[in-house]
Amino acid sequence: MNPSPRANPLKRQALAFAVLSAVSFVGYLGLTALFHEVLNISTWLSVPIAMTCMTLFNFVTLRLFIFDNHAGRWTVQLAGFLASIVGFRAAEYACFLLLSGVLSIPYLPAYAGILLVSAVCKFVFLRQVLFAQKTTSPVLAETTP
Repeated sequence: MNPSPRANPLKRQALAFAVLSAVSFVGYLGLTALFHEVLNISTWLSVPIAMTCMTLFNFVTLRLFIFDNHAGRWTVQLAGFLASIVGFRAAEYACFLLLSGVLSIPYLPAYAGILLVSAVCKFVFLRQVLFAQKTTSPVLAETTP
């Protein structure tokens, strides 16, 4: 008998995160094309507008639906989310420079591998740190004033 996805929140969250990643990819490209091709906004503005829209969409989706964390202060979580985006992008680029530039690994396989590893790291960070469910451990509750 197969347990339902609700029985294992980690699997449910991982699957939802993967789907959100695919939706985000399409959303980034689709919004950029919409703003440029349909609304005649320059590409120099279309890309950052699409990035802003999708970043906010991702934050709301992650917070409310994937990790179901209504307890944390949304402003603190948004600030942490934005900082994590900058941190992950910087780490991805540093790894790209190392693998492709220093170790001469072809850029496409290097970048694909980096993005895959980064996605797993983002999921762990978001689940375990940023949107972690705060549970009160009886041991901690006894020692905490």
